[in-house]
Amino acid sequence: MHTEELLHFAWKKGLLSGKPLISVEGSSLEVLLPGEENKHAGPDFFNARLRVGRLTWAGNVEVHHAASDWNRHGHHLDPAYDNVILHVIQHCDANIKNSKGRQILTLLVDPADPLLVQAAELMKVEKWIPCGNKAGNVPDLVLKSWFRQLYKERLEFKISHICRLQKRCGSDWNQSLWVALAAGFGVPVNTLPFEMLACSIPFPLLVEIKNNLSDLEALLFGCSGLLFQPETEDAYIQSLKQRYTLINKEFNIRQIPAHLWKFLRNRPASFPTLRIAQFASLLHTHFPLKEALLRKGSLLEIEGLLKVKASPYWDTHYTFGKSSPSVEKRLGQLGIRQLLINVIVPYAGFLHQVHGSHGIPSPVMAMIGNIEAETNYIVRNWIKFGVHPGSAADSQAMIHLYTYYCLKKRCAACPFRRE
Repeated sequence: MHTEELLHFAWKKGLLSGKPLISVEGSSLEVLLPGEENKHAGPDFFNARLRVGRLTWAGNVEVHHAASDWNRHGHHLDPAYDNVILHVIQHCDANIKNSKGRQILTLLVDPADPLLVQAAELMKVEKWIPCGNKAGNVPDLVLKSWFRQLYKERLEFKISHICRLQKRCGSDWNQSLWVALAAGFGVPVNTLPFEMLACSIPFPLLVEIKNNLSDLEALLFGCSGLLFQPETEDAYIQSLKQRYTLINKEFNIRQIPAHLWKFLRNRPASFPTLRIAQFASLLHTHFPLKEALLRKGSLLEIEGLLKVKASPYWDTHYTFGKSSPSVEKRLGQLGIRQLLINVIVPYAGFLHQVHGSHGIPSPVMAMIGNIEAETNYIVRNWIKFGVHPGSAADSQAMIHLYTYYCLKKRCAACPFRRE
């Protein structure tokens, strides 16, 4: 088995955590938290915590076989790696720095270290979840009741987030919906930069220019930072830059760092450039959405609003300056389903609570049972164990079960453990 794969696994499982370590530079080092594994573009682990000497560091971690892999992969030129606080390697053959010229703290793990032998043994016997084989034996009645509870918990989490947005936006429900919709267009890997983009643009400016699609695109792409990345320019890019310069002269809007956007391992239909263009089209044609529609509208009505098409330039592009065969770029069924599940239904629940209709079922809330279940790696793994979702409510319950119970070892609260 490849030694880098073992080292990555050992770090993920916390096999180095809590041990007294010494960095290549001679600093005492202790791993407090290994961080969250990143399966997309960027560093291998996010939000790690280390104790270096007497100080606690927080940031990202990158794992390689050799130190020189850092430069070979271009990380020394990529700002997305500037928050890396530790480089974990097995062979020290280079002195590496980030794009700002700062040297990266390095931990050298001997390829013959017993912890890698331990990691190899764990990899052989590891299961996705320990009780997975029991999941398919849970009686239907118990499973449905448990999934209803799980979905209710997950929905409350989403509604709580919208409540926080509402407070941040001064109780303006249209403004909080604009931020929530932006985050929804970024699901699953560009949620944060989309939300940052929405928060960086003054809402009155958005309302003022929404009827001019060209200005709206210039504003969104300019603030995203992506407008200034292409190596070659065409007439569309030049026009957007000119419009953005004029708008920004008056409002001086802060751009978000372009390196936050993730393209790698995304399908072209989910590239952030294309999603921003579709988002601009939705704002141009249908925003602000009618509150009554969110509270009482039918699934077909709301789906119809979300079937937006990017402007003609994007028929032949997925990114700036690189042409592709001509295809109309409408938001697909998968993207619409993500918006319904992650934005529209929770927002309908929020409005239902605000208007004091407690105890009375919301027609829009009921539509979750008519939305097709998601297909992601969590749902697929549950299916392997014999648990099949009937709707998006079930797939959301499965995601919540894995994320907030299995990963957090809350086994005592789960009926799968008791069956």
